[in-house]
Amino acid sequence: FSSLKYRNFRFLWGSTLFASAGNWIQQVTLGWLIYDMTGNAFLVGTLLGTRSIPFLLIGPIGGVIADRMDRRKLLLANQFFLGSIALVFAMIVALGQVQVWHLFVFTFLSGAGWSFNNPVRQALVANSVPRKDLMNAIALNSMGFNINRILGPTFGGLLIAFFGPTTNFFIQAGCYLGVSL
Repeated sequence: FSSLKYRNFRFLWGSTLFASAGNWIQQVTLGWLIYDMTGNAFLVGTLLGTRSIPFLLIGPIGGVIADRMDRRKLLLANQFFLGSIALVFAMIVALGQVQVWHLFVFTFLSGAGWSFNNPVRQALVANSVPRKDLMNAIALNSMGFNINRILGPTFGGLLIAFFGPTTNFFIQAGCYLGVSL
């Protein structure tokens, strides 16, 4: 935990926890929502696969941009983008206007945001700590993201059961927008 003594890394790590939680809550909720709307398991897989397309198309560009722009500003702008689209989508769901195509557009845009988010976050880890603490920082950053692979879907499923999917999208928007403020 030696890398947590650096202020910038603590902020980055905390934002990773929130952003990652929002990401995993989103994924379980999208899968549940499309299945609830259509009863079609194939569409669940297609929807979640749609999220990967931007990683193939935009991911390499995201890495190049992360190397050429101010990473902090890029991360904040990206988190604002992710939070804004999540908030708009939450409102569409809350108003009962959601259609299947909305899910696909939202998933694609979210995947595009994350295809920038990942390389920027990884580059910022190296900028946040001295070389002697870099391995610890990489491990903690990875742990912060991966622990939410368990907690996010679990929490997301409980929220769906008790409050419905709309709450999850508002929480997701809050996780992303909270990081950008």
